[in-house]
Amino acid sequence: MIVVTALLLIGCSSASITPAVRDTVAIALVDSGLKDENVDFSCFHVFDTDADDQGHGTLVASIAAGIDEDSCPAWAHRVTWISYSVFTAGTASAEDVADAIEQAIRDQVDVINVSIAIGTDTRALRDSVKRAVESGIVVVAAAGNNQGMGAGYPARYPGVISVGSLDAAGHPSSFSAIDHVNYFAPGEDIPAVDRTGARQLVTGTSAAAAMTSNQILKSLLGVAKPDSTLSALIAHQSKEDNQ
Repeated sequence: MIVVTALLLIGCSSASITPAVRDTVAIALVDSGLKDENVDFSCFHVFDTDADDQGHGTLVASIAAGIDEDSCPAWAHRVTWISYSVFTAGTASAEDVADAIEQAIRDQVDVINVSIAIGTDTRALRDSVKRAVESGIVVVAAAGNNQGMGAGYPARYPGVISVGSLDAAGHPSSFSAIDHVNYFAPGEDIPAVDRTGARQLVTGTSAAAAMTSNQILKSLLGVAKPDSTLSALIAHQSKEDNQ
C-alpha cells in the first residue's frame, strides 16, 4: 500500500535567491512517510499528513530539504514535496517502490529520491525506473550499506544517480556500496530532524542520497552550482534537457 503526502515548502524570503533555472521544482520522497508536526518543518505547507511510523522518511526529508535548526532555506517556497509511504511492517517491497515511482511520474515531479536499497531486481521496479528516466525525471537512489559490495536497486539501474557515502576525509565510507555507484556524497554524521522534532546525526547511504537531492534541488532552481560530476548527471536526466 502506498500513502501519498503532498507538501509545499512556503513562507521564506526569496530576496537572496539568484535567478532560477526553474521557478519551481517538485520532488518525490519514496520512503516511510513524513512526520511534519514539529517546528523544524514550519516552512512546509501541509496538504495531507502521514504518521511515518518508521521515522526514516522524516530524517531523509529534513536532509534533502536543507532544514536547519533556526529557519528553512530561502528557496523553500519554490519546492513542492510529495511523500510516498512504501514501508509495511518495517520493510519496503520492490512492488510498492515501483508503484510509488509510477505515481510520481503521473504527478509530474522533477526529482525522485529513493533512500532505499532493495537486494533483488524485479521487472516492475526496473520498468518504472526506466519510464521515469525516459520522462526526464532525475532519479536519485541510495546505493546501500553493504560494506563495499555492489549497489542495490533501484540505484543499480541505468540512468539513476546511484549514491554512495563519503566519510569526513572524503573517502568512501567503510559501510557503503562501491560497485555500480556513479556519485559519492557525505553520508556520515549528517545533521537531521527526526519525527519528534529532535536533532540527530544520521549515517548511511540514505543520508548521502538525501544530501545529493538537496544539491540537485538547488541546482535546478539556480541557487547553487554542484560539482562537475553531479552537474553532468543532472544535465543527462533533467526534463528541460530532454524536451
